[in-house]
Amino acid sequence: MKRISILLSILSLATSLAFSGCSGEKKTTTSASKDAARKGKGVEKTSPLPPKPTALKPNDRIPEDLVVRLLVRDGKETGNRYEEKPLLEAMGGRHALLFYTIVGNALCEKTLLEVEQFLQESNFSNIAPFLVVNIREGEQRKGAKNPITPDDVELRADLLDIEMPIILDRNYHLGHLLGIRTAPSMTILHRDGTIRIVDATALRQMVMPGKRFEDYLREGAKNDAFPAIKRMPHHYPARELIGSRYLDFALPTLDGEVHPLREAFGKGKVVLLTFWRVNCPHCQREIPKLNEFYRAHEDEVTVVSVMRANEEAMKRRSRAFIEKHRIAFPALVDQGNQIFRLYGVISTPTTLVMTPDGQIKAVFVYAVDFEKVLGSRLRELREAG
Repeated sequence: MKRISILLSILSLATSLAFSGCSGEKKTTTSASKDAARKGKGVEKTSPLPPKPTALKPNDRIPEDLVVRLLVRDGKETGNRYEEKPLLEAMGGRHALLFYTIVGNALCEKTLLEVEQFLQESNFSNIAPFLVVNIREGEQRKGAKNPITPDDVELRADLLDIEMPIILDRNYHLGHLLGIRTAPSMTILHRDGTIRIVDATALRQMVMPGKRFEDYLREGAKNDAFPAIKRMPHHYPARELIGSRYLDFALPTLDGEVHPLREAFGKGKVVLLTFWRVNCPHCQREIPKLNEFYRAHEDEVTVVSVMRANEEAMKRRSRAFIEKHRIAFPALVDQGNQIFRLYGVISTPTTLVMTPDGQIKAVFVYAVDFEKVLGSRLRELREAG
């Protein structure tokens, strides 16, 4: 029950600790990490770091002498905070799943909880999972604002009830070696250290036609062999909502008028929910085209837009853009990006197509010719809901 309640509430998390590669959200830290930093707890004296490695690719093999730091989760704030051993030794003759995360990031932690629950339910005896977290040291630590500590990592893992071993990645060395470009990110290693998959981002991500990452894990564990996947389709979490009902919310316009999403339904019209931001070049082209489509089909379509505009300067730019292009549909302000996270939107523009009763039928990312794609289907979509 604890994990279920955490999973249901994780998308409302606002905490996002400083981390290499974070996606531009406001970075904060916990009071525990501040206290630990002031007292010097959780910070180790370290040997010189190796140079930045060249990224490996699927079918490459990790070095046999690649040493990782495993967090000692003893609940104490003093003493040795980690132990070092070769990664292959830590794998114990099993295949490995390395889950690279950002501590405190809502999408990372939601995905992490799903993956750990999946692994526990599947009970794979031949897969060793590891959680990997970047820890800044030396010059990188000096230049970082509120860098996380091993104490932060342990506290967060305990809060989320995460049981998998934790690797503390010094200055993103392992991340560079594996070619990690984003987070969450999952890498599969064969038991001999050969890389099979890099940068899988979700269990439901398609890794090849007709096969999701979760299917790949099941089949690989069953056959005790994982085929190398050199290139995967990019994954957009919002597309996982296809087939489900809309998630309700209420947001204000720039003038403060609050609009609940549920008011758009029950009118016999197709509902388009689009996410955008004014400093996105794709959005600058897409939103006026969507406005034209809406004006041409106003009797059949309702459009609700959600803007990412956290700063006053961005709100002023958004208002000027809306007035210049005479946008006729509501433009709601997602202060804090909570609704972006709720719908799994990581790229803009993203548009969800819904039936009059709120069933999500399609998700479009980036540019789309609405007239060509939806114009002839409006009647069908209206009758579907």
